[in-house]
Amino acid sequence: MRTLARMTADHVTFGVELETVMPVNALDVGGYHSGRLVTAAPLYNGTPWTAERDGSITAPPGFMACEFVSPVLCGPEGVANLVAMLEWIRSHGGKVNPSCGCHVHIGLASLLGRDADAATKAFYIRKLAGVVNINAAALYAQTGTRRDLSRYTAPLNDHIRTTLDSASRDGHTDYNYYLQRYHVLNVTNVNTRGTVEFRAFAGTLNTEKVLHHLWTCLFMARFAQDLARVPWTGHGWASMEGGNGEKALRGLHRKMGLHCLVGDMAKQRRAMKAEAVRLARKFDAR
Repeated sequence: MRTLARMTADHVTFGVELETVMPVNALDVGGYHSGRLVTAAPLYNGTPWTAERDGSITAPPGFMACEFVSPVLCGPEGVANLVAMLEWIRSHGGKVNPSCGCHVHIGLASLLGRDADAATKAFYIRKLAGVVNINAAALYAQTGTRRDLSRYTAPLNDHIRTTLDSASRDGHTDYNYYLQRYHVLNVTNVNTRGTVEFRAFAGTLNTEKVLHHLWTCLFMARFAQDLARVPWTGHGWASMEGGNGEKALRGLHRKMGLHCLVGDMAKQRRAMKAEAVRLARKFDAR
């Protein structure tokens, strides 16, 4: 196993979408992609999160669908704001159910520079997709659910590989003409929002779970930068412990080491990993 120089991610921008169900009248929720500012919740550098409806969320009686969308976050302050927002949602009666998801966006400009051209982005995205595909079991396993079977979070496939290979050769990022977003890695936002989106994760308001998901995404995003090229398939870093999901996750943990821990993640690393392994065992038992 190649030894990596310590990778940091304090400079990497990220955004988080938390799909929830909230008590009716708990807050003002806007329409899809026209969210209302949640000014009563913790702010990030003076900027609020937004709350919007999402038709994929099924709310039980007495609750309403609500997706909380973060501003662009970064560094220890961004992680602290995420943790504070999770506490705020829980304290206001927020819950999740199987219809909910948790999505993490990573800002490409913070990785590649604001002046990165389409060819640079396409080459990087192909590498990142390879890292994600090889380690998809570790991504899905940490959710504790069979998100790999959901139509909203499907695994990557040969069509995506062919499209990304072609885009990397031709130096373009017009993925939205050829791909749809409902995969473990969504790259259709590259030209509009400047992000890649990790969609594997199940809805949760658990701090350790959300921070572990974010840590995984930050590590994969930075790791892809460090590689000259990435195959599409491989064995990842699977360990010998547990079922297939647990093996994949434990192997990924060994590779992640102390890389890309931002802010309070360092203090919560053991708890984050323990919770993820517990969920991986749950995943393997399903």
